[in-house]
Amino acid sequence: MAPRHSPGGSTDQAGPRCPKRLAGNVFEPPSVLDWRVRERDIRPSPSFFLHRLLGAGEDAVRADFTALLAGRSFEAVLPNVWSQYLSDMRLLDALAQHSERRRAASEAEWQVVDCAAYTSRVLGSVTNRTEAHHERMQALLGALLANPLWSDRRAKWLFIQPHYDLRGTVGRKLAEALVQRNAQIGPVILATVDRDGAHIGSQMPYFDLYRRAVMVPHVATPELARTARLCLPGSCPADASRRGYLFHGDLSRFDGGVRGAMRHIIDHLRHPASLQAKILSRGTATDTNPEPGAGGTGRFEPTARHVAFRETSAATSRAMGESALCFSPQGDMMTTRRLFDALASGCVPVLMKSIGNAPRLWLLGSNPFHHSIDWRSIGLFLAPRSVNLGERGAAGDVTGKQTGGKHYPKGCRAEEAAWLDAKHANESLVRGLREQGRDAFRAHLDVEYHPRGVAEALLRELAYVLDDDCATRRYKDWYNARPRSSGMSKNGYLYLPAAARFLAAGAEADGAAPESATRCGVGEEMLMEEATHAKRGRRAGRDRR
Repeated sequence: MAPRHSPGGSTDQAGPRCPKRLAGNVFEPPSVLDWRVRERDIRPSPSFFLHRLLGAGEDAVRADFTALLAGRSFEAVLPNVWSQYLSDMRLLDALAQHSERRRAASEAEWQVVDCAAYTSRVLGSVTNRTEAHHERMQALLGALLANPLWSDRRAKWLFIQPHYDLRGTVGRKLAEALVQRNAQIGPVILATVDRDGAHIGSQMPYFDLYRRAVMVPHVATPELARTARLCLPGSCPADASRRGYLFHGDLSRFDGGVRGAMRHIIDHLRHPASLQAKILSRGTATDTNPEPGAGGTGRFEPTARHVAFRETSAATSRAMGESALCFSPQGDMMTTRRLFDALASGCVPVLMKSIGNAPRLWLLGSNPFHHSIDWRSIGLFLAPRSVNLGERGAAGDVTGKQTGGKHYPKGCRAEEAAWLDAKHANESLVRGLREQGRDAFRAHLDVEYHPRGVAEALLRELAYVLDDDCATRRYKDWYNARPRSSGMSKNGYLYLPAAARFLAAGAEADGAAPESATRCGVGEEMLMEEATHAKRGRRAGRDRR
């Protein structure tokens, strides 16, 4: 095979052919792109009741947080380590206006905790009143335990807590109460950004909450979200000139080597790639909390460090608007904010995960709202083959080149790069994926500027969530019973897509009747699993980009 010219100016032999078939590690886009899911089993959005358990205390949190922002976007004021998860208050406000809201709890199918716990945590941190947040969580625990529906086995509860660290947000006692109710009385469904949060820090005691969680999107960078709202199909002339690939971010996450594999794929691409490590794309200064403004109005002002961070972030946003494909590899968790930034900017995301010998369906997991969005119509899915920790990036790497480059499978990376180049060269496909992705973002993924659409998709997931959890458990059992199966651990279905139709299709493709892999027995939806505990949890760093 002839050497390929790399973006850095050097040539590199592709190496021997990859021993693993590429087809088992990618999802090809459907022939007809349509982000809207066409369910055979269409279920109406369930009714719900909002339990305002903290009363005036919750009102005070919302008033203080609104005053802090003073009409500005989350990220105009707050560091993105806070802002990218701030969906709870927006979603609860949107649910309050929804037509399925009931005025009596006895009339509702779901009971929703109307408390923006994560917003309360952020407010406490920014205003140096963390003790007030802890007191609110204690009061919430007492109110839940005193609520008759909390001990009613027929009641189903939803708790919106988007951050990956449940215990860090609500405290150990409330987190344990959620687990206990979920295991012994009836379902407690957690709404969070990634089920893989169970592996961050010391979250494994809450495994069953994460296992059946409904995933919600990260909050996208505000300028990109605003662009998506204005950039309707055919109205963005800049889209015609998009070329190349982009990744700006950290190369040394706990990702099993995926980002290093991405770096080596970039070496083999025929089209130019904008690769910047974290220190270049986001600046060297630590982002900081805002400071109180003058006049005692409750308004806070961003620090000079935050302004500097926003300037470098804006440069990355502009670069995304000029690129055709944007890499979105897993990091400490399976999904990251850059996926939603890519969709909003019109840069087709390339979702990359390490799946080893697990089912290919892992590639589709950890994305929100599978009953509203067909993710195969809005992104490209690639699992680099034979990924190893030697490809993991070096901490503090400025150039983005300090990966274990001597012993990686060059034949695999060259073939994966050729697959991406073929997609990049297909202008009709890229244009279709871009337009479908922006449409899906505007409809159901824009937390800050269209929370009603996000809330609608969240409710649709609740119509299926218990059946999907049961189907996933059955699929895991079927998968592990296959001849020559390498086995999927009890943790494995954290990464499967939360939609039974994918599991049935996956089983059928492997020669099984789909019903045998996904059928649920009566009462089986309340079975709990014992998590497989890792020897040590992943480090819970502050920045997950």
